[in-house]
Amino acid sequence: MSGISSPGLLNESTQVRIETLTRRRAIWWFLESSSLSPPCLQTISLVYQLFSSALIVALFIVDSQTMSQQTTNFYHNMEVCATTVFTIEYIMRVYSCVESEIDVDLIPGWSRCKMRVWLMCSAASIIDTVSLISLYLDVCIASNVFRGVVSLRLLRLFTLFRLERRHKFFSPILIVISNKRTELGATLGIAGLLLLISSTLMYYVESAVNPKFNSILASMWWGTETLTTVGYGDIIPETPGGKALGSVVAFAGVGLFGLPAGIISSGFSEIFSKGHDQCKCQQLEADVARLVTLQKDVLAELQGLRSQVAALQHVASEEKPGKRSSHG
Repeated sequence: MSGISSPGLLNESTQVRIETLTRRRAIWWFLESSSLSPPCLQTISLVYQLFSSALIVALFIVDSQTMSQQTTNFYHNMEVCATTVFTIEYIMRVYSCVESEIDVDLIPGWSRCKMRVWLMCSAASIIDTVSLISLYLDVCIASNVFRGVVSLRLLRLFTLFRLERRHKFFSPILIVISNKRTELGATLGIAGLLLLISSTLMYYVESAVNPKFNSILASMWWGTETLTTVGYGDIIPETPGGKALGSVVAFAGVGLFGLPAGIISSGFSEIFSKGHDQCKCQQLEADVARLVTLQKDVLAELQGLRSQVAALQHVASEEKPGKRSSHG
């Protein structure tokens, strides 16, 4: 036990060897960038993630440089490349998704099929399917007139959601909003109440002399501009009372809309501190999983050695009677 007490020796001794991986598990770890995978597989996965992300961004950049009804050979080749790569990835993900379970060998065949169906019905897979359909349509349609259909091009925006699966841009924000929903809800409620009160007061102060404040809805547009400190200037108060009220609302907006920023920033701090602890836990879990895999490999080798020893003992036991009879 003392030989693997240091982190370096632990990682070295528990590293999963690439030759011991099944093809399906290697594919799943490659697609999910699993920390359990060997370093070479993690490096290849990182390179693929960077390549696919750059391909998605480049596809939109090149498309924006051409007219809506014009398709260059370079852009067409990029479309074919993206369609081929993402199709292969989708098939590989559906094939290897059963490896998300630890004891996949104990899962019956119908359960594996059920897991694949659940994966294809998930939100991420539906987005992948829509993006693939849009790419296939854009590649297969030969006429530039039909290529210019805006709705067809807009479907490819779903391809951008692939970046979220790989890099998790929106996940921290959604977690913060979920954790701080009570505080954020209270702040938005106060903001809505203040907007309604200030807009109603401004309507009664300005409507008699200012035609732009012809309804409370128009006043609410002014209130939104003022509370958010945007101030487009398309509708402004003209009376002294309206200007005084507008000043009070503007100062209230500065303080009010600073509250969500503070709440969200504190939520990010909590997430990152928890994420650091979770990384340590995940690293420990990865080490344990590697130890389990190493134990299985060692047991398998020991079983093989036992079989060889038993075979040698059997051969030796057969040779001994022959030698005794020759001596006799």
